[in-house]
Amino acid sequence: MKQYILFLLCCFFTFTNTHAQSKSIAKKKETKTKVAITEKKTDNSLFTSMLPNTDKLLVIDSIVVDKESFLEHLDLQNDNGYVGIENNNAWFINALNNKKVYAVGDSVSGRKLFLAHYINSKWEQKRPLSELNALFSDINFPFLTPDATTLFFSAKGDNSIGGFDIYTTRLDTDKGVFYIPDNYGLPYNSTANDYFLAIDERYNLGWLVSDRYQPANKVCIYIFVPNKNRLKLTQEGFDSNTIKKIAQLNSIQDTWKFGNKQEAMRSLERLRNLRNKNNKDGETILFIVNDNIKYTSLKQFKSNKSKQLFTKLEDSKQLVAKQKSELDNLRMQYKQANKATLSSLKQDILFIENQLTKHLAEQKELEQRIRELELN
Repeated sequence: MKQYILFLLCCFFTFTNTHAQSKSIAKKKETKTKVAITEKKTDNSLFTSMLPNTDKLLVIDSIVVDKESFLEHLDLQNDNGYVGIENNNAWFINALNNKKVYAVGDSVSGRKLFLAHYINSKWEQKRPLSELNALFSDINFPFLTPDATTLFFSAKGDNSIGGFDIYTTRLDTDKGVFYIPDNYGLPYNSTANDYFLAIDERYNLGWLVSDRYQPANKVCIYIFVPNKNRLKLTQEGFDSNTIKKIAQLNSIQDTWKFGNKQEAMRSLERLRNLRNKNNKDGETILFIVNDNIKYTSLKQFKSNKSKQLFTKLEDSKQLVAKQKSELDNLRMQYKQANKATLSSLKQDILFIENQLTKHLAEQKELEQRIRELELN
């Protein structure tokens, strides 16, 4: 009898210890799972990590418009390409009308980007941009720079601060595929949706479309001066509170000290005047070949070499406009300068005057060469 009781007691304690160990293991596993979830980066932590690299961006103007029609309010000229949207899927065609980047899909299953080439009067060689699509759950609103090597787009992904973020990538011209894209950072992106970014390199202006601080179905178009290289606010000695305000674009007036706003507004005014003229007259004359032949589109140039020279000509005209503005500023400074700075200002003025003379002569040569190519 005693042996039987001892046997029962041994079984009871063995069961109790085993059950306790099982509960202990379960708790440890549960604890590890909770820690793993806690360590996952949040949107706020992504935003905070990007703050030190906030770009010193001059935002000269902004306008609030209906989300469905924001493309109609962009001041982009045709030499930057054509942007459109169909069934909430955006497409971009370059100015030469030979490359198209477009989105396919919907907001439920997600959109993907495709690239096509215009060959034999139709879009062919269509391929999904798998190197980009694999990284995002939804991707839309492409914009390709005129050299066809830099691509901007908006997308949702693990490296997004909010909903849609702006991303950028460059084309590997040897392999014909795009590199791994980078989040374009602050203040371009936000915890809201940032849908579209485009840059006009000739007029040195950019457009950012975002629904930050906006009611439903509205977006704000921010017009800014792009920097060739990122100018980090941390390197300019700004405190953390100021950097955060600028990163969030709380007030565009806070950015007006970052550049020549008046010069940028003059560029914007020239663009808008061109747009108004286009709307009024139908088409703007790009180049006059002779009294009887006038081109209103890059498509009309017969020679590819002519197109290249015309692009070079337009770049030269924009450079001359900037140099003339700079020369006017230097001449104003010269009138008010003291003896210590007169000599250096004079040298700067003479240098720019020589550059202007050189560029204007080059423009005449380019125009003559284009006419010869088009008439032969």
